[in-house]
Amino acid sequence: YRIDTDSFIQKLGYRFDFYANTTYECILYMLNMYILYQTNDPFEILLNAVALEFLVNMDEAIALSNWWDPKKRWIMAGVIEIVIQRKLRLRDLASVEKFSRHFDISEAVVLAACDNDPNLFRNPKVAKCDEIDTNFMTQSETVDHYFLHVAKEMNNRAAIKEYARPQVHFSSFFIDKYCRRGVFDKYQAFRTWSRWDALLCAAPVPVLDHIFFKNKEESDTIRSDISTNAGYFSKGGFFPQPESPIISKVTEFANYLPTRNGGKSYKNRWIDKILFVSYFRTLHTAIEDRDLIRFLFQMVDGIIEWISYLSQGLFPFVIIFFIAAVFSCDLQTYIL
Repeated sequence: YRIDTDSFIQKLGYRFDFYANTTYECILYMLNMYILYQTNDPFEILLNAVALEFLVNMDEAIALSNWWDPKKRWIMAGVIEIVIQRKLRLRDLASVEKFSRHFDISEAVVLAACDNDPNLFRNPKVAKCDEIDTNFMTQSETVDHYFLHVAKEMNNRAAIKEYARPQVHFSSFFIDKYCRRGVFDKYQAFRTWSRWDALLCAAPVPVLDHIFFKNKEESDTIRSDISTNAGYFSKGGFFPQPESPIISKVTEFANYLPTRNGGKSYKNRWIDKILFVSYFRTLHTAIEDRDLIRFLFQMVDGIIEWISYLSQGLFPFVIIFFIAAVFSCDLQTYIL
């Protein structure tokens, strides 16, 4: 979500799920406390509490039911699509500036390899031609391609079904199955193999002189200080030293963001959200990227997010207030 590889529907669903599990529950529980405080009849108190608890747990109960998403098909399809988007970096593959910056290739080389097309790898016409070009197929794919061609000429449905690539759907809904492409067929416009072939080896080779050196036999050898502290290389791969594991207390994980650690990070983030610091920062980034859709989405989402953080910040104080109010009423009743 934060590196902007998700589609608009995915962003909308993510934010809806985020608010449903934070803001929605906080507001419901605060509303529940207010209703209970204003109700005198014990039976009405019980009914109101049960009704609001039902609203809180309704979505979880539906998701855990037997008829909802059997075999986890929808969640499987969603995870696969997110992984594909994250690994392919589709926005970089359709932008000269982003692709050049990410892979350290000059924009002139990138445009020359893509026939001066500003969309780079995203070209449905080129993809349609390259997909049936046997120069970009393996031997088995070439055989299947010719067999499929012959099967279509003979109108052999059994052979067509055997050699044609099926569209993978994870839903039995009519709209999803017959009006939308399968999970792996949504990116056919990026199958411009001729352009991939031209740019595959255009990126500069990284310099590893700080890791390897030439020994007496003129073969590449890993430096002794690195091999001693971390491990050693062999034919089977890299083997870490048992007494010095690769992942230690000072080693950061690749998917770990040090700025987001615990309560201190939440406090700073809460202040940024309440004071609209991060709100204007995200809008400024969207303006710099000239992304109107993201600007409009962040503008609306930022206001809802401000309400979300405000309700989370007020939640403990509201609970304490109502508990104190209940004790105060009980004490006054006892005195009277």
